Amino acid sequence: LVYGLLLALTELLDNVDGAVARIRGRKTKYGSFLDAATDRYKEALSLFVVCWVTGYWVVGFAAVTGSLLVSYHHARASMEGAPPTATGVDLFERFERVATLVLGLVLTPFLPPGIFFGESALFGALVVIAVFSHLTAIQRLWRARRVLKDLDRAASPPRGLRAGA
Repeated sequence: LVYGLLLALTELLDNVDGAVARIRGRKTKYGSFLDAATDRYKEALSLFVVCWVTGYWVVGFAAVTGSLLVSYHHARASMEGAPPTATGVDLFERFERVATLVLGLVLTPFLPPGIFFGESALFGALVVIAVFSHLTAIQRLWRARRVLKDLDRAASPPRGLRAGA
């Protein structure tokens, strides 16, 4: 319960610091990069701590890899030239993952121990994060495939034309 509440407070403060930087005109590219990088560390560390305490290593590993792949697919598509507007809204982004973890942490002490197929609500939250983060990663992969193939077609010379012809 305490960990869940502290995690929620940490996320709230993280959002406030970015908003303050924007309002005060102190937003920088490096600040945005650093914020995104530390978000990945926070998310992975939060899930690692839950796994350490509960022993839910397999589902926790699936949750961490799914979460990281969601972020990676977005970043890599951008590196390959996908415009930011091509990202769209995704199924289970960082806010949803953190909110699910917080709910699992906060509700577990109040719900029956075997509520999720014989496991705790926290285990259920990890399963939800694992499944939906991988679905979101696949969603981003599919979108990147479409957008990047369109960019490749636009950059390729029409068929039948040779270089220097």
